[in-house]
Amino acid sequence: MNSSKPKVLFTRDGPLGTVTLASPPLNLIGRQLVSDLLAALDQVEAAEGLRALMLRGEGKVFSAGADVALFAGMTAHQLRPLIGSFLDLGHRIERLPYPTLAAVHGTCMAGGFELALFCDLIWAAEGTMLGLPEARLGIVPLAGGIERIATRAGLGRARSVALGGELHTAEEFAAWGVIDRVLAADELHSAGMEFASRLAGGPTRAFAVVKELTRSYTAGGVAGADALLADAAAAGAVLALNAWAAGMAEGTNGYNGCDTNPAVCRHADRDTGYVLAAVFAASALYGAVATGTCNAQLPSRPRQDSPAPK
Repeated sequence: MNSSKPKVLFTRDGPLGTVTLASPPLNLIGRQLVSDLLAALDQVEAAEGLRALMLRGEGKVFSAGADVALFAGMTAHQLRPLIGSFLDLGHRIERLPYPTLAAVHGTCMAGGFELALFCDLIWAAEGTMLGLPEARLGIVPLAGGIERIATRAGLGRARSVALGGELHTAEEFAAWGVIDRVLAADELHSAGMEFASRLAGGPTRAFAVVKELTRSYTAGGVAGADALLADAAAAGAVLALNAWAAGMAEGTNGYNGCDTNPAVCRHADRDTGYVLAAVFAASALYGAVATGTCNAQLPSRPRQDSPAPK
């Protein structure tokens, strides 16, 4: 085997980057693959203009987890920095300011599944088997899989997955909320690329705020997310209200139609977060009507005692 051949590849197509595990048939996570993952992530972070990232695997499986030879003869003292390096890699993926999508297939287990869990979204091919079987070996998941499943699907599901040590179908995990979508195997790659490309063309700053809010909720609950939301609101309010006012001046109904009306989109550029602009514009419009400072008509709502329309 030619150990100099990279086991992880980074490619890009304009604003969309792709990281590919290129060590079939099992894409086992060993020393070289971890090293190449770190190198690929260096490239990702250094690449200018990226707006979304997709993670995928070559061959018949996404990843069957860690290469057990990686741990052979290691002491706890020696193992600790290895675990730390993989967690650090995951934290770097999670801190990327744009959306990340893992597209998995075949088998996605143990460390391979934990790698996918670092991404914002996980799509899987029909019939993919996923899980954390470490308990059957007398160890625990070493790269944060338990807590990330708990974040996605609740503590009960996390306990069930980790204590049971079984592999579950993609369909079951999707029903539990552990992964996000299941597609036909022959559609996964093309559909994933299409969706990731759409994300790459989206409101990057708004996406970044969404990621910050979810991280803040994970760390500090609703109060933590609300505190960040206030900062994001203050930063986006002027832009949003100006976009709304400009739209009104140009004969459009504030934000209404911004996605298709170039006149309004000039004032609420996608890269400065026109999703936030919609929220603030709606709030401003309703507030202005409520205080009598705007003559725009809001949709009427039937009285509670009115008969339901036939």
